[in-house]
Amino acid sequence: MPTNPKYLAWLRRLPCCVCGKPGPSEAAHGPVAGMGKKGDDMNAISLCAECHRTGTLSQHAMGSWDAFAKFWDIDPDEIRANLQARYRRVK
Repeated sequence: MPTNPKYLAWLRRLPCCVCGKPGPSEAAHGPVAGMGKKGDDMNAISLCAECHRTGTLSQHAMGSWDAFAKFWDIDPDEIRANLQARYRRVK
């Protein structure tokens, strides 16, 4: 999977894309085919630890991006596109 450490470092400074908690955030990689595989870094979004991994309603606790996105009424594809466009303007 393509890596981009500069993008991930930039992303981690942003607020959470779900609850708005100020950074630092975690880089939450999107869904990929295959267990235990990490997605392309440019497809990650910024989530606080609670929304990403530790909360009872976190992306990891829900087990799927589809369930997480539906519950929180977010569009991860739209968020990714917006983040990528912002990054291209600042890099």
